[in-house]
Amino acid sequence: MAPKKTITAASLVHEGHPIATQTVPADFAWRRDSTGSETQTLYFQLENGCLGFVQIAWAYLALTTTIETNALFYIPGQPCVFESHNGHNLKVHKKSQEFECKGLAMAWNDDQTQLTVKYTAGRERSPKGVAASFVFTRKSDGYKIGDGKTYIGEGTASHYFYPAGDMVAKGEINGVKFDSKGAGLFIHAHSANIMPYNVGAEWNMVYFIGYREGTPEDQKKASNAFTYNVLQYETPHSAGSVNCANASLTESNRLSAVLWETDVKHIDDELDPNGSGYKLPKRVVFTSTGKTTD
Repeated sequence: MAPKKTITAASLVHEGHPIATQTVPADFAWRRDSTGSETQTLYFQLENGCLGFVQIAWAYLALTTTIETNALFYIPGQPCVFESHNGHNLKVHKKSQEFECKGLAMAWNDDQTQLTVKYTAGRERSPKGVAASFVFTRKSDGYKIGDGKTYIGEGTASHYFYPAGDMVAKGEINGVKFDSKGAGLFIHAHSANIMPYNVGAEWNMVYFIGYREGTPEDQKKASNAFTYNVLQYETPHSAGSVNCANASLTESNRLSAVLWETDVKHIDDELDPNGSGYKLPKRVVFTSTGKTTD
């Protein structure tokens, strides 16, 4: 049987039209409309070195609906913490401006420029679990490739991005309290009429923050940072093993380039010493192609 086709969002853009377009608030609304999955995820890197993400995930498979909270937190010098918990019921309010489940709540303000997040899923289950709160203040326009939708066999996968914003965060991880500022990235992902594990066979994600050479340490703030974000995956063999990618560059909280072709190479893979069974590369090379916004 011949593989089903994958048609990327970029390939569907007609000649003469921009490949990347600006998002609208409706792109970040919950859909929960068919067999598939959906996530709302806030990624962050803070000035104290703490980095990670918090996520609400929804999936509908074979008449069963699942809600999860997923979170990763890392503070230099401390063990990395990953938590995944049953979120029970997902409640959505104010035309998807506010949404919550057990242990995690997210709420946008009316003009979708500021997101407030409260994560308590870990602490609710253990006195040593993680508790944290975040305020993400969006500083750039959102973007999507084409209309954001890639066709994979009989289903679709869509991604929408707010690539740059200021973060204020506080909480407690491994008994260590923190209160810091930093930078953030927000992504809404949605798949329809396709099982979640059939969207991508392999995935690569990077959220890199840097500064101009010579920038003093006390001036390394989100407001003058460069960011490079990539969300790349290869569809399964049954859908043609096609490379799909979304990437962006920002400068001083301004979207400066959108990149729709990204090649990822893992170099010097080694088996994970922690026993996960995965091979981890010592180096990863990302090569992206796209267009600046000016």
